[in-house]
Amino acid sequence: MLKKPQILNILFLSLIFFLILAYTNCAFEVEEVSESSKSESQWETSGHADATAEAFIHWDEDVPPEVSTSCAKCHSTPGFIDFIEDGVVDDEAAIGTTVECEVCHSNTE
Repeated sequence: MLKKPQILNILFLSLIFFLILAYTNCAFEVEEVSESSKSESQWETSGHADATAEAFIHWDEDVPPEVSTSCAKCHSTPGFIDFIEDGVVDDEAAIGTTVECEVCHSNTE
């Protein structure tokens, strides 16, 4: 028959084992952050996403409100995509864009 100190030791070790097992299971259930959401998070905190920056609102009060062809390749997503097609920005770009994902991650042909 087990003595009282032995029973307490077994209970204590069982409790420690249970806590370790519970913590380990919780750690495995934590959702992993995908690479794309890490990249998106980094972009969201960069200057490329700052829709209030002068680099993206400079043309808002112009008439008509559009980004000129000479500025659009660096200051708008549509302008840059237009530029990489043939090295020239052919059309003014609509206001209201930043340097979005498609600028670096597009499949233009």
